[in-house]
Amino acid sequence: MAIMVFIIDATLLILDYLGVRLIPIIGVFAYTVFPALLGLYLFLIPVGMIREWRRRHRERGVEPPTFPIFNLNDGHQRKQLYVFILGTSLVGLIVLAVSTKMYDYTESVEFCSETCHNVMEPEVTTYKSSPHARVECVKCHVGEGATWYVKSKLSGLYQVYATVLKKYPTPIETPVANLRPSSDTCEECHWPEKFYGAKQVIKTYYKDDEKNTPERTFMLMNIGGGVSPTGIHWHVGGGNEVYYIAKDKARQDIPFVKVKYKDGKEVVYKDSANPPTQELIANGELRKMDCIDCHNRPTHIFRSPVDAVDGAIEGGRIDRSIPYIKKTGVEALEGDLEGIRPKLEDFYKKKYPSIETKRIDIAIAELESIWKANNFPDMRSKWDVYPNNVGHFRWKGCFRCHDGLHKDEKGVGIKKDCNICHIFLSEVVAGAIAEKERLGVAFRHPADVGGADKTMNCNDCHGGK
Repeated sequence: MAIMVFIIDATLLILDYLGVRLIPIIGVFAYTVFPALLGLYLFLIPVGMIREWRRRHRERGVEPPTFPIFNLNDGHQRKQLYVFILGTSLVGLIVLAVSTKMYDYTESVEFCSETCHNVMEPEVTTYKSSPHARVECVKCHVGEGATWYVKSKLSGLYQVYATVLKKYPTPIETPVANLRPSSDTCEECHWPEKFYGAKQVIKTYYKDDEKNTPERTFMLMNIGGGVSPTGIHWHVGGGNEVYYIAKDKARQDIPFVKVKYKDGKEVVYKDSANPPTQELIANGELRKMDCIDCHNRPTHIFRSPVDAVDGAIEGGRIDRSIPYIKKTGVEALEGDLEGIRPKLEDFYKKKYPSIETKRIDIAIAELESIWKANNFPDMRSKWDVYPNNVGHFRWKGCFRCHDGLHKDEKGVGIKKDCNICHIFLSEVVAGAIAEKERLGVAFRHPADVGGADKTMNCNDCHGGK
């Protein structure tokens, strides 16, 4: 059995080194199951030899000596020694190669994503279309060092158990429990203290009218960072520390905030509309704010129908000249996959029969692709399940604390001021050229909402369908 497993594992290793791609389940056997079996069989060989050696002595009515007697002058024993040395060397080489390969394989994207394919399908799909698609899963979920590698494998044992017995939650719950601090992972590449100044951002939206009219918002994002007393990255840099206690597991309801300034001063802010209980303050998790509290979906990004269609039109994957394609596309995405084609074909046959069928087919194919990339019925995962805390458009995000209701004991509140994080720019659009007229203009809502944009949070409207 040991020889058989040895030959199989050696063959799989050779194929791997020759560039033959092994399917995930074969990789699991090659680098985890087979090496374990080989170790078991090799352990059983000396155990069996010792038992047989003692049995033979007992059959002859002789008490076996404490240890076997080796005589290298005996040619037979000498040959056995040579076979043992050769076999041990070969096994040692295989074990070394397999150990190295096992470490690499269990740290690979393939192992993380495809071994438990059905469970991880939403995460794999969104990962492949994310800004971090070229970053290995372990770079964020595990990081460097043996300690966290061991921790991840120990926690992985329960995940294997849950997958086999189908005891995993649907959808997969977030945030990830016991996630390594972002200072050990994200900040290996991203360094908040080195982000300075502002970044120009242009947001493009398309209206629900017949012409799918583009609406662009120009603004400067006040990134800050370093020792800057202002800017978004003030929360995680400059010597200041922000702590909070959330009521819910998803960290969306935050009634308690404490700020430790670099001069030693501490200020506590409590939600005046829904104040925290003394029990929550005493027993709740006081979490130090880090990158992940805002950038909580840096990779597994589920896009809403509105955002996805806007992006497809902007990227030229959906023809903007098709009348009402923004409106009909969004409505189709809010239904089932099977209903996308009938809905669009029926609409354009009745309203715009002269439009070339091929153009509609291309739009339908893109909409179906968008649906598949953001909806996973088996895991009950889609865009409105996972909060995205960057900004405040679809979810509360910044408004979890910056809602004007969190106040200190003097009644001074955490500011709710648009110009803290971004500055809107006035623009004159002439063709594809936009000229900035001045900084700091008031935000102009594209639609007339009767002044509701001044009193309501953005997500109150845009967070729904």
